Amino acid sequence: ILAAADKHGQLRVVADEIGNPTYAPDVAAAIVQLVQSGRYGIYHLVNEGYASRFAFAQALLQATERGHVPLTPIAATEWPRPAVPPLHAVLVNQAAAALTIQLRRWQDALHAYVAAERNRKVNE
Repeated sequence: ILAAADKHGQLRVVADEIGNPTYAPDVAAAIVQLVQSGRYGIYHLVNEGYASRFAFAQALLQATERGHVPLTPIAATEWPRPAVPPLHAVLVNQAAAALTIQLRRWQDALHAYVAAERNRKVNE
């Protein structure tokens, strides 16, 4: 999203696909907790909350000081892909939560990602 925004100066983003934006380090930490718990089973691990791809793009651009980049919402049918994902793919951390393993809100994870990327670039 960021590279496309920087390259094109505007974005068309699918607005009718809903899912759970999820930060990989949060999933990794939750997996470590699951392994340490000794419990087995099938778990969905996603950051809390959900958003459309469009809402996620808006939040990411705002968090990275690119809120000025024009975004145009489009339907999933306007974005051709080899495989069509479901429009509503929201998962719930029910089984993990029963073990008191909860991931933070995706908005908080997004800000952590942005901060980590800024630190990484400063240290390069």
